[in-house]
Amino acid sequence: MDKKRVLIDVDNVSLDFGSVYLDFMNQLYGQDIRPEEVGSARIWDFSDRRGVINKYRLLRFLFWSDFLDLPPVEGAVEGVEAVRRDYDILFGTSRTRFVHRATLNSMRKHFGDVAVYAKYHLYWKADGDVKLKISKKQGVDFVVEDDPWAAIKLGLEGVRGVLFSRQYNRGYDLRAMGWYRAENWGEVKPSLDKLARGENPLLCS
Repeated sequence: MDKKRVLIDVDNVSLDFGSVYLDFMNQLYGQDIRPEEVGSARIWDFSDRRGVINKYRLLRFLFWSDFLDLPPVEGAVEGVEAVRRDYDILFGTSRTRFVHRATLNSMRKHFGDVAVYAKYHLYWKADGDVKLKISKKQGVDFVVEDDPWAAIKLGLEGVRGVLFSRQYNRGYDLRAMGWYRAENWGEVKPSLDKLARGENPLLCS
């Protein structure tokens, strides 16, 4: 029997992009924004204390040395290995071409020789269609994602998955679209197993 194929998101699910970027922003611009204040998966769009959004700050971050070696999300290394035992896994992300190599290096450092599929943009773009396009092209069965809008787009196309909990997606209940919620990496594999068995998240407590 062929293994089910799982697409796993990179930023804030596999690699801890958000915390490193927020630390960078706070240090560089003298801010004290806390992780729980970030209200969107598109963390590069968050405003400063004056409400000003400056996307060019992201470009400065991308040339910062810490971006070249992002750490894994807590529990991700062990969690990915657990998923890998029973599923065929690949990773998906949206990237500009000039930073994709850095992402690939970080992923392979922490997760081994993994496949990372990217949709390239001239400027960094969090596009919900990215995961959908990769899923369709690569024959993906399930997706592990933190961006609720990406998950909704996938769900509308009949793709089920696991919403990885972050402060910015706690207001979303996607069970009716066939999505489980995982509070941490320890809950990802059990949620995927339920999907593989055809269980309905609406009927689970």
